[in-house]
Amino acid sequence: MSGPRNRLMSNSSWTVSISKVAEQLTVSSAKPVPNDPYVATLSPSEALVGLTPVYRVHEDHYEAFMSGSRPSTPVTGAYLTMHVSIPGTRLPVYGPQNYTTETVAKSLAGGALLIGKTKTIAFALGAPNNGAEVDYLDPWNSRGDGYQTTGGSSTSSGSAVTAYDWVDFAIGSNTGGSVRFPARFWWFVWVQADARLLYFADEPALTQPEAEALKLQFFANVSAALNMSTSSINVTETWLENGPSSGESIASYMTYVYSDQNSIQFYEKIGKDLDARYAACNNGSHFPADPMVNASWYDALNETTIARLPQSVRRRELFAKFWNTNIVKPSNETCSESFFAHSLYIAPGMEKVTYSPPHVASCY
Repeated sequence: MSGPRNRLMSNSSWTVSISKVAEQLTVSSAKPVPNDPYVATLSPSEALVGLTPVYRVHEDHYEAFMSGSRPSTPVTGAYLTMHVSIPGTRLPVYGPQNYTTETVAKSLAGGALLIGKTKTIAFALGAPNNGAEVDYLDPWNSRGDGYQTTGGSSTSSGSAVTAYDWVDFAIGSNTGGSVRFPARFWWFVWVQADARLLYFADEPALTQPEAEALKLQFFANVSAALNMSTSSINVTETWLENGPSSGESIASYMTYVYSDQNSIQFYEKIGKDLDARYAACNNGSHFPADPMVNASWYDALNETTIARLPQSVRRRELFAKFWNTNIVKPSNETCSESFFAHSLYIAPGMEKVTYSPPHVASCY
């Protein structure tokens, strides 16, 4: 094995003694070591080296991954974090989480290979603003010269699947647009169901004619590839006829619904505990955070936000009931009768970094 030793980092599968000649390591072992590629870890004294087999190692030019992954030898179906290049966050107050989400478990059961953990922007809040981070760079968009924004909190999922041909698909989370906003910059789809494609009839045409044509062709390709029937619905008219708002538009009715719950739930479920843990290790200091995180923290402690929360929760519940009754109706076979097709597309900014002042998180 040869090469810069400070780039070889991993947990060990074998432990062998070594001697060092310049940059080349001559390895001797008490048992045969198969002739495969390995990632090596040197002990502090450089007397021992740990070897971990790897399938492939790729450079992450677009900063999409927080870490790679490798199967756990002792535990079948388990994976361990493999840090080859990215040390991760500087907030070491939480240990490894010993559970697997249902989405990941189903993907693995279906034959998926776990290759790594993608990033989100800080606490999945807002949109990326490369250059304003305090811990690690937000991912980059592979379009253009590779410096454009990636959209929302599932930014790395969008970045990884479009930038690297060795990534077939990525999992993201969607609270207030976290998958939909990155997806609008990429036009990729992962779907498996026997359902219809439901068009947003009153969606305005995109301002870029080429983007509108691309959108319509994309929907047509999805429908043809999955043999889906198509239909359309006017959401605005359906809302005014059957919604709970007494004539108020969806935009007006839902103004604070997302931001109120997002801010307060972040504070209650993550922020308070993280702040206490960080303060205990750092002389009472508040954890460092990106501007959007601090804005959401402030919003969560605002008396107006707190007083309005019950109304926002109720409006979310009523909107969900309206949507699931009138737009995307449930199905026992496919979860829902249809996939709702809309674009919500905004052309990526051509500036490498577009500055926007910090503001309260909102559903934009």
